[in-house]
Amino acid sequence: MTSKLLKKCINIKILLTDVDGVLTDGGMYYSAHGDVMKKFNAKDGMGINILRKKNIPTIIITKEKTKIIKQWAKKMNGAKLYDGIKQKELMINTICSKYKVKPEELAYIGDDINDIELLKRVGLSAAPADSIKEVRKICNYVCKTYSGFGVLREVCDLILSKNNSDPYFWEMKGQMTFESGDAKGAIKPYQTAVSLLPGNALIRRDLGRVQLELNDPALLNDAIVNLRAATIEDPESPFTWRQLAIAYGRQGDKGHSSLALAEEALLLGKKSIARYHGGLAERLFPKGSREWLHAQDILTAARHKKK
Repeated sequence: MTSKLLKKCINIKILLTDVDGVLTDGGMYYSAHGDVMKKFNAKDGMGINILRKKNIPTIIITKEKTKIIKQWAKKMNGAKLYDGIKQKELMINTICSKYKVKPEELAYIGDDINDIELLKRVGLSAAPADSIKEVRKICNYVCKTYSGFGVLREVCDLILSKNNSDPYFWEMKGQMTFESGDAKGAIKPYQTAVSLLPGNALIRRDLGRVQLELNDPALLNDAIVNLRAATIEDPESPFTWRQLAIAYGRQGDKGHSSLALAEEALLLGKKSIARYHGGLAERLFPKGSREWLHAQDILTAARHKKK
């Protein structure tokens, strides 16, 4: 999955879908008495249930108006149905207003010409493998599955299942949440990313940064743990050392804060600043301690480091 597609999946709050050519194979079956029948796939029904458990409703939008579709939607226990809709794109305002969402938070699965305008206006557009060329060309995602054989379930997996084990999905979700101004909301996605990829310095650093941003004393220890882990995995990041220095400073730990500031200065080639903070740390820690030896190493490096 590309990073661009990941970003689209992150935002999805509602899945919209067509019926004929998506949930069915587009065929119509007639009984001896002239009754029309359609075949639906149990995989799609399971997909709707999975999405519902994740608080992502499914809305069916179709130009058809038949009892068969109404019965199937009812059986799905929660799938909302808008039938008899000729201009599907006009439903966006209605849905966004009712569910308090934005167009970019909608996904839509369509297969034919009358789906194109709606597909263009949603955040994530998808199509069955056998949809018309014009639709496949504009969609963000073209399924491997053919119409009537579990297309909706594949899109469900795209939005949810695959993402649950992808640490970079959760990292991106944390980043986007943080950049939108919700630092508190970014913690959980970052924590999930760390649990999946604990040795990644960038993810550990960003989690520590978010925890630090909240300025909550209860989070300081966790922030320090994450930032220290990041410096172990990647000791060449001045930004990480600066964040660690701030965290220690808020705890009133001048010694460790000075060590971190000295490391930052050394990496930036600021020898005099590195010597100042290294010297301060040397005086604050007991002679021969691990931290004292660390300060000694910084002072030695600062004396020999070229500009």
